[in-house]
Order: sequence, then C-alpha cells, then structure tokens
Amino acid sequence: DVTDLEKFTGDVVHSSRYRNNDRYRGKRVLVVGLAESGADIVREVSDVASACTLSLRSYSFILPRLGAGGRQVTDSTTVRAHHYEMYVRATDVPYPMKALFGEDTYSRLMFSAWTKAYGVADLAWRLASRPFRKTHRGEGLSNGKNKLGEPMFPEKLDIATEETEDVSAAIGEWNLRSHNYETNWSQRVIFSKNASFIPNILNGKTQINDSGIDRIDGRRVYFKDQTVAEFDAMVLCTGFSRDFSAFGEDLAVEDNDVRNLYKHAFYPQHQGRVALIGFIRPFSGGIPICAEMQARYFALLCSGKLTLPVHLDDAILREKEWEETWTALSPRHTESCPSQALYLDSLAKEIGCLMPVSELILKPGLLLRHWFYPFNQACYRLRGPHDDYEKALKEMMSEMPGYWTGGKTMGLLMALSTMPRLIHPKYVSASRRVPEGALKAKGRGE
Repeated sequence: DVTDLEKFTGDVVHSSRYRNNDRYRGKRVLVVGLAESGADIVREVSDVASACTLSLRSYSFILPRLGAGGRQVTDSTTVRAHHYEMYVRATDVPYPMKALFGEDTYSRLMFSAWTKAYGVADLAWRLASRPFRKTHRGEGLSNGKNKLGEPMFPEKLDIATEETEDVSAAIGEWNLRSHNYETNWSQRVIFSKNASFIPNILNGKTQINDSGIDRIDGRRVYFKDQTVAEFDAMVLCTGFSRDFSAFGEDLAVEDNDVRNLYKHAFYPQHQGRVALIGFIRPFSGGIPICAEMQARYFALLCSGKLTLPVHLDDAILREKEWEETWTALSPRHTESCPSQALYLDSLAKEIGCLMPVSELILKPGLLLRHWFYPFNQACYRLRGPHDDYEKALKEMMSEMPGYWTGGKTMGLLMALSTMPRLIHPKYVSASRRVPEGALKAKGRGE
C-alpha cells in the first residue's frame, strides 16, 4: 500500500524476499515500514548503502531484546501483575475476559489481598537473605556471551546496540512519539521487539521521514513534508494484506478482521468446528504459544468436550471493542492483541488448564510465580487436559525473578494495586528525561 509504487523505476523488494544487504552496497535505499524484520533490514542496509531513509507513517513501541546488560532477554518483562496494572487496574475500560484474578469485584479483591500478603513476605525474605544469595546478574557470563551470542562487554540492549545514554534516550523519544507524546504507561500501539536499528539513526547512516510518501516519479520520491529524494532501490517492510474469502464464501471473515471470530480463531457460524489457528500477534510474546492454546481449545471443541460460550456474538463484540481500544494507534493491525498473558489465561480458563486461585493460595511460591515472576507457559500444564503436574511444577518453581521483577518493581506493582485507577506513572521508565534532539526525523516528528 505505497502510493505510486508502480511508477518507481528502481529496484523494489518486499521484506519476505530480502536475503542479505549485498545488492544495496553503495546505493541510495528507501526502506518503507518497520517491525521486527524491518528493524533488522534497515540496520543491515544502512551499514552498506551510500544513503538510507526509513519512511514511516507511525511509530511502533520499541522493546529491546535484551535487559540486565544482556544477561536476560526481555521476555522476562512479561509479568501478569504488570499487564493487570496496565490494562485492568489503571483504566476505566471494562475488562471482558475470564482471568486468573477473577471476573467479579469480590474475587479480584480476594486475589489482590492474597498476592500482596505473599508478595510482602517474599520481599522480606529476599531482603533478609540477600547477603547469602548469589546475584543473578552473573547469568550468561560463563562463556563471555550475552543472550544473543555477542560479547558480553560492552553491555548491550540488542544486536550491535550498546547500552548507552544516547541509545536509551533515543528509544525513549521514539516511544513517546509512538503515543503522540501522550501517556504510554498502558501501550496502545504494536511493538517492535528490536532496537538494533537505533545506533545507525544516531550516527547518521539512517535518516527518518515520518511524513509519509505523497507521490513517486521515476526514482524520485516526494514526501508529504515537501522534501524530495532520489533512490536506487526500495525495500517494503509493509506486511501483507489479508483476504479470507479465498477460502470460500462460507469461510469469509467479516471485513477480513479476525476479531470478528471468537478469540481470533473460531467461526461462530460453524459452532467452533472451523478455526483459523495463529492469526494473533501479541504486543510482546509470540504467536506459537498462542497458536498452541488455540489448537488445544479447538481439539476439545471437535471432540465434544467443550462448547463455545453462550451469547457468543456478545462475547465477540465485547472482546473486539476492548482490543480496539488498546490497539487504537495501530488500527490496521487487527491481528494484534495487547497482552499475551491475559489472552492465554482467558482461553486456559475455558479449557480448564488454569489452576484456580483456591488451589494457588495453598501454594504461596506457585502463586507468586504466576503473578509476579516472568510469564511461563508451563503453568498451563499443571492441570486440565494433557497435564503433567510434576514436570510443570518443577519448571515453574525453577523460574527466577527477571530484571523487571526485582524487589523495587514488585513493590511498586503492589503499591499501585492499592491506588485509585487514575494514579499511575505517565510513562514507562525508558521514556523519562529524554534529551532534546536525541532522535531527529523529517516530517511531522520534527
């Protein structure tokens, strides 16, 4: 969906056909769009191109792949207590799905009381035992490599991306732009879990134009900010269009929007006996685990052990409206959902593979790992169809705090849970105190 693309006389490649940067050496290259693959492509191309411009219509929210100086991956930032804070507590938008923390006020109050009681005890134990414990910041140092296989030092946030003040400031400013400089505590835009392109913006190898393309004539591209530039090649990191009518009229999806299916997957008109597996993209996390849970649900539907909810159309509408609220800054990405953990919990509760709170409160360590520790899908094998309690329990209890679940952050989340919904940080930590000019762009971002 690039204006006048057919009029461009240079080389055009879609990201799905990109293999390496050899063909762009010494050329003037325009990269259109950005996501995980786009971030890698613009970094590689800008390393060898004579000039490289990144054309954007909007900014995604950047989440670097590494934390704790490269010792942990940022998957450890996926914490149920954090997602509850962002998308349930700190908002007046009603939460429509089944959840670990319950569906009614009383259940949520009781859940909050138990998690805070055990959380305070856990913090006290951590503090008391600190002198006798080994720090986990040493993880990953044994082979001198970080979690992406690069040298541990200097410490990095991503591939070839050193953890410096300038890089952190640029990521912070980018994330402010992703929300039009409004609060980004509860994110409302798709993520790019890749910050590796940021250094080449800072060193000038990549220029940004966020005004959009107005028209193209030959090799000359006219941007909406009235600037003009010539390019030898264009790389399209623009994703794909969807047309489910190709499956046949009875399998068409209204507006090609999978949110019109139950849980992005199940056709209401076919009583759940037909499903599209994998058409969901959580902001952080991955598609495979979501697809696996959809498949488990589908198997139960097909075997007659589970039925779709009563008042299905109402449920679909409520969940669709909720997702549209939290993806309002990425309206074209109808496959996206803000929280992998909350989505999976809602499916798991219907499947019967989410351990109930009545059992978890008798196992304080397990409850804490469900709520305050990095999200671990082994929790869905503790009970229910195809459970393996002993192996799942061992996996869950071996989980250690992530860098986002240290004592200070855990204490902050517990404190926030006691506050009125209007009281919460305005920005995520990476967006504080951004120096002016840390990230330059032509167009509306100037």
